[in-house]
Amino acid sequence: PNVSSWVMELSNRYFLGAFYNTATVGIYSAAFSVASLLMITQSAVNFVLLPITSRFWNETNYDQVRYFLTAALKLNLFFCIPMVCGLTVLAMPILRIFTTSEIAAAGWKIVPVISLAYLCNAIAGTWGTVFLLTKRPEISGYLMLAGAGLNLILNTVLIPQFNLTGAAAATLIVYFFLAIAAVVVAGRYFPFPAEFEFILKITAAAAGMSGFLFVFFLESTKWQTIGAVGAGFIVY
Repeated sequence: PNVSSWVMELSNRYFLGAFYNTATVGIYSAAFSVASLLMITQSAVNFVLLPITSRFWNETNYDQVRYFLTAALKLNLFFCIPMVCGLTVLAMPILRIFTTSEIAAAGWKIVPVISLAYLCNAIAGTWGTVFLLTKRPEISGYLMLAGAGLNLILNTVLIPQFNLTGAAAATLIVYFFLAIAAVVVAGRYFPFPAEFEFILKITAAAAGMSGFLFVFFLESTKWQTIGAVGAGFIVY
């Protein structure tokens, strides 16, 4: 997933630079960097998931494999869903902290879209572990190739018409496709429960948190924004 994210960003940058200018590329890169905060949790979870599940897989303890796959998915979503909601509200003030007001004004709208793409990436990454456990890593390669091809097509169609929004939409569509494909294909080899009731609960909690942030921190200064992150976590 990290490699696909890197390739995706490079592709989007290339098309934005080709159709527009370096300033547009800079705005997109800044928004992409803020949204990529979701990768922190994903990287940490995936770092320990494969070694743990591989051990139980080799011991043919498949119940434990399912348990840890489900736990990894829940842990990823527990952090990623509220981060998407939080970044949707705080994208503008966060970008103002690390960039300029002009970049923040132009780039904040695509942060939620790219954040949703990273949420899909977390889902695809967890289910993609099944391909490694079942010794079918080529499936991940095929999916990434299909995603890269789809990304090229979408960038060609959407970026000339919709600029930054087109690049962000292309990213979201591709990651959504990869997530659905990973769930469907991996589920045929080794299904495990997703626990939708848990997902609904954290989504509701994250929505409440974003409402709190919208009311109290939508227009915030640097230190207020930093405080908003802590306050949002407590509310969540």
